Amino acid sequence: MYRPPGSGETLERRQRDGYSESTVSLLFRYHLIPPKPVRGASVLHPPLVLYSTTTKLAYSLVQRYYRALHYVWCAPRPEFDRFALRNPPSSDPISLYWRFHRDIEDGDEHSSQIERHRSGLLFGASVKEEQGVIDLPTRERIEAQVRRAPMGDFSPLLLVIPYSAVSSLVKAADVADAAKAMAEEYIIDGLPRDCFDVLELHR
Repeated sequence: MYRPPGSGETLERRQRDGYSESTVSLLFRYHLIPPKPVRGASVLHPPLVLYSTTTKLAYSLVQRYYRALHYVWCAPRPEFDRFALRNPPSSDPISLYWRFHRDIEDGDEHSSQIERHRSGLLFGASVKEEQGVIDLPTRERIEAQVRRAPMGDFSPLLLVIPYSAVSSLVKAADVADAAKAMAEEYIIDGLPRDCFDVLELHR
């Protein structure tokens, strides 16, 4: 059973509940479930802008049912310095964006990317019910909507988040939770809608 942030929920517990380590890690990165209490380090060298990829379906669910407060993993733009280490694709919002878009354009009905995302949204509904954000009938409605959602509903969106607007909310992700030890990743728990813009890069 999920425990709200602060109650000691662990990766091992989620794995025992039927989620593999790789699936849980991806759910973190798609900002669908909190990995553990958000206790990341403070940001030493703040970027000007942070980016995060979500889908139209996930965005709509948060706006409609979850008080328009988004839980996001985010990262700055890719490093241009060819000598510096870069984030791997699973923690690069731009790479994630185009992976979603490519699978939809190709009509890949067996897309593991989309199916992991769909599973994460279902899991997220149970989390929100246990946190008291939604009631059981609302959870069941969300689950029905997610299960019936066509591929087009998983069209990607890029969130553009000025750091200055969220400096009090941003934490650097723990190294143990990052996609790579040197990945530059951040977590924002409870990102208000008026603190970011939304872009569609493929239009």
